[in-house]
Amino acid sequence: MVNDLKKSGPVTVLVAYDKTGDRVSEGQSFRFISLPTPGGKALSSLPNERLKGNLDLGKISGSKRDVTSEARSTDAIDLSASALDSMADAGRALKNLANAYMNSAWKSQTFYFWTTTDKPSDVFDQFSTPAHSTYKGYGFYIGSNGDQGLSYEDVCGDKAITFTPPSPVTTVDNQGGTSTLTAYSNSGVNRSTQGSNRICEGGGYYAREDVYDGRKSFMLNFGTGGSITSSPNGLWRLKVAGQEVARYDFDMASPIVDGKPTALIPRAKFITAGGQVTGVEVELYRWTGSQYEKLDDLGGFRRLVSEMNASITRTSDDKEISTRLKIGEDNKITGAFDSSDVGKEGGARNPPVATSDVKYMAVYYVIANASYRIEFRN
Repeated sequence: MVNDLKKSGPVTVLVAYDKTGDRVSEGQSFRFISLPTPGGKALSSLPNERLKGNLDLGKISGSKRDVTSEARSTDAIDLSASALDSMADAGRALKNLANAYMNSAWKSQTFYFWTTTDKPSDVFDQFSTPAHSTYKGYGFYIGSNGDQGLSYEDVCGDKAITFTPPSPVTTVDNQGGTSTLTAYSNSGVNRSTQGSNRICEGGGYYAREDVYDGRKSFMLNFGTGGSITSSPNGLWRLKVAGQEVARYDFDMASPIVDGKPTALIPRAKFITAGGQVTGVEVELYRWTGSQYEKLDDLGGFRRLVSEMNASITRTSDDKEISTRLKIGEDNKITGAFDSSDVGKEGGARNPPVATSDVKYMAVYYVIANASYRIEFRN
């Protein structure tokens, strides 16, 4: 029996806020009520089916984003100490619910990105090394609910679209060069197509027009490739033609604290046979404060994750080949490149790939509206 990553039990997040009648001020006042874990972490995502009974939080202390209950996680939840600690770390992604609360017209998804000195050939039939990974940064997808009265031409320059951080941010390019950015905008973008979709891009701004069943929407991408390294406090503001249409707080769910990850780092081994990549095995590692430690109990993680994939991008056609990862009863995470997974548009999305045709490989997982990705490049 395997977990398809979409059947985990429901999770409750306890939030206190100041009721004002204004969604923005209420979202900014969110305080996440957490239960201390055995490792001293703050667990604010509670797995409903593992609650031991009625939960008495006792006295709540603290005044910032995270406030702490008197009740301890081990008193209330039937999970191992390791699972509770890992769930506390991974559950930080759920704090992005404040952004969903503040915005209905434009929804955000944050993606966090790691690179590693392990090259593709280094992880053929042997595991990568989590300590070789380096956090590169993050970026955003902002999706519209419907077309919001906009056309493709509007989002691609006819109307000014700006996305402004609360203070300047530092970005890094693929060569390691850094720059300071005070705002993203659609000024001077180039219009083109991507498959059957119309797009435009330039200056860190990307927009795609999506049309499904006659309904149009737009997807905007800022910080392409996870290039934003700093995470300022306060609200990022999205404006269309000078009118604010959305706002987001991305710092509250940052997976980096004091330069180290709170997110789980995938350790990957891509399996080969006959000169082809035919499968993948993945393990998850957590930073303990002094070293990376393998997460053996995935009971907490599997209750939060909604999607987990491994991918290979081919050199020959620059196409990404992807396989869904599954968690087995033995807590092993595996996937196959064997043409067994048929995509929505027909054809296998996971055929074998010649080792000589591998451009780069990646593993990523999704929790709530945040994704976490590590890439193995030459």
